[in-house]
Amino acid sequence: MIQVTVDDRPLALPPAHGGGAETLGGRVFEWGYEGGGPYQLSLAILADHFDDSIKANEHYRSFCESVVSQLDDSWQLTSSQIDGALEGVVRVDMTFEDLLRKLRGAR
Repeated sequence: MIQVTVDDRPLALPPAHGGGAETLGGRVFEWGYEGGGPYQLSLAILADHFDDSIKANEHYRSFCESVVSQLDDSWQLTSSQIDGALEGVVRVDMTFEDLLRKLRGAR
């Protein structure tokens, strides 16, 4: 079984999301691609980093896509690396198709 640690303590999902190392679908934390295990790892990392499940929920998808999906089998992340990865993230509450329609209408 894979175990991810933060400062020598096991990383776990926030209680509202299962509270353990299991992901949706019964997988364990994973990385190196986009999917259930990496998304859950992203959520757990950010919940621990922010100490805030709500803020973690807002950013875990983009964090997975830009960071966790790119990790290899010997990785470490620092708080400053996590903050740096999230600096350029902008949350847009619309679909890609809606965004394209708005951009086309603005011309």
